[in-house]
Amino acid sequence: MNRILFFLLIITTASCKKDKVVQQEPIDQAGLYDFSHLEGTYACDISYNMAYESGGTRYYDRNIKLDVINDSLYFLNYKFKIDADTQTVFEHYEELLGTYTTDITLTFTNNFTLLNLHYYQSGSSSGGPDYTIIYDGVITTDVASSLPHINRTLIEGDYIMEVTRKNAFSGLDTNYTDTVNVLLHDTQAAILVDGELISTTSFYNSYSNVTNWNFQMDQHSVNNTFWNLNDSLYLENLQYSGGFAGNPTDSVQTKFCGKKL
Repeated sequence: MNRILFFLLIITTASCKKDKVVQQEPIDQAGLYDFSHLEGTYACDISYNMAYESGGTRYYDRNIKLDVINDSLYFLNYKFKIDADTQTVFEHYEELLGTYTTDITLTFTNNFTLLNLHYYQSGSSSGGPDYTIIYDGVITTDVASSLPHINRTLIEGDYIMEVTRKNAFSGLDTNYTDTVNVLLHDTQAAILVDGELISTTSFYNSYSNVTNWNFQMDQHSVNNTFWNLNDSLYLENLQYSGGFAGNPTDSVQTKFCGKKL
C-alpha cells in the first residue's frame, strides 16, 4: 500500500511542474528588408546659395557615397529614416528654438540611378542667413571624393603656365609665362601654386567656383578652379573692395592658366 501511495505522489508532483519558458529574441524589422539599392556613390553637381547682407555662391562637383545603417540612410551629415524598401522620397525637418527651420528632401528617380537633394534653411530672427543647397547626382562606379584628392598624382607636377598678378592699390601688375610647380594640400581643399596657397572646395572631376560678398563692407571675392583629365588647370583668385558701389577702389587678382608638362 505504501508503495502505491509513493508512486502516485511522484506522478502528481511531476504533473504540477510548469513547462520551461523559452526567451524569444526581438525581431529586427530592418533586417526583413533589403535596402542595398539605396547604397552607392553618386557624382553630384552642387550649387550653394546664401542670401542676406553677407553671403555667397558655390558651384562644384563631388562624388558622394550613400550608406545604410539599420533603418537609416546617410548622405554626408544628413540622416533619413527609411520607412519602406520601395521608398523613393526621404524628408527631414527640424526647428531650432523657434529661430530657424531646416527642410531637406532627398528624391531618387530612374530606378535609383539619379538623385536630387534640396536643402533649405530659413534665416533666424537674429539676422542669420537663408541658404539653399542643391545636389544633382548620377550613380557612378568612381570612388567618393576625399582629401587629399583621389587624382592627386594626376594633378600635381610641373605646368607651363601664364601667370597674371594685378594689384590696383599698389599699381603693380605682372604677366609672364613660366614653369610652375603645383601641389595639393594634405588636409584641406587647397592648391599650392608657385608658392601661393589658393583655397578651393572639395571638387572631384572638373571645377570649383566660389563667390563671397559683404554688402555692408562693400567687398566681395571670387575663387575659380578648373581642372580636367586632359591635364589643363586654371586657377583664379580675385579680391575686391568697393566693387558694389562702383569701380573697385582696391583689387587683387592672381591667375594661373596652363597645361601639365
